[in-house]
Amino acid sequence: MTFNFDKENHFSAIANSYQNLRTTDEEPIAYILENLKSHKNLDIIDLGCGTGRYDVLLLDELDDDCRITGVDANQEMLDEFSVNMKLHRHSDFHAVSSTIEEFPKINSKRYDVVLSFNALHHFNLGKLLTLISQILSPNGVAFLFTRTRNQNQRSILGKYFPKFDYYESRLVSLTEMENTILDTSGIELSEIKVFKYLRKAKLEELVLQVNNHHYSTFSIYEKEELEESIYDFEQLLRYEFDNSSQISWIDRNVMFKIVKSRRRFELDNS
Repeated sequence: MTFNFDKENHFSAIANSYQNLRTTDEEPIAYILENLKSHKNLDIIDLGCGTGRYDVLLLDELDDDCRITGVDANQEMLDEFSVNMKLHRHSDFHAVSSTIEEFPKINSKRYDVVLSFNALHHFNLGKLLTLISQILSPNGVAFLFTRTRNQNQRSILGKYFPKFDYYESRLVSLTEMENTILDTSGIELSEIKVFKYLRKAKLEELVLQVNNHHYSTFSIYEKEELEESIYDFEQLLRYEFDNSSQISWIDRNVMFKIVKSRRRFELDNS
């Protein structure tokens, strides 16, 4: 079941505070850098770039001859993307306001690196992978960072926040991702990398994040329902953890590394 919410207003409302509301992990960037260590002069694109919080970490470590294009459907998030690029002194960037459906109509370029961080659940997966197949250069690589449905269920919110797992129906399973890649002409799955993080937070910090809708899932709740759910969430955590100032849990994410299909490449060059 898919639940509707006003995505445009949600991201417009949190754009200015998004950087502070979300955790930006360095491990996915380290993994990408390891894969790109012998590459220079890269054309990079981030689909659903948001504020570019991961992009600046990546560009900080890459050579200055790399260029990045950030694509997002929300103008306020794109504005923050541009601000972050300039703050980190990355001048060779391009911010594009577009959906993934419209992007092929305004783009004819191929990219060496295609990125997407925690945005897959906002896209139609088949259309996203088709776009990646179209814009990825012959020797290019795509890195899609997300959390699966199972990983979400095991998170602090999935376990303790009422209906969070029920409302967050947009996430895919590993099997669904693998099968959709198989069904997409021109690309293939190269590697699946799982990340685990030990998190620690105070109860009030977790509640503050929810009140600020740090996950778009919370915009699906009705106002009264969300207030009741926050109350139940607090009570559950106080019961489960002896010290509400030291709540700890394990978060999990996954990175899908995708390359151009070798079979397609061989056929095209036979």
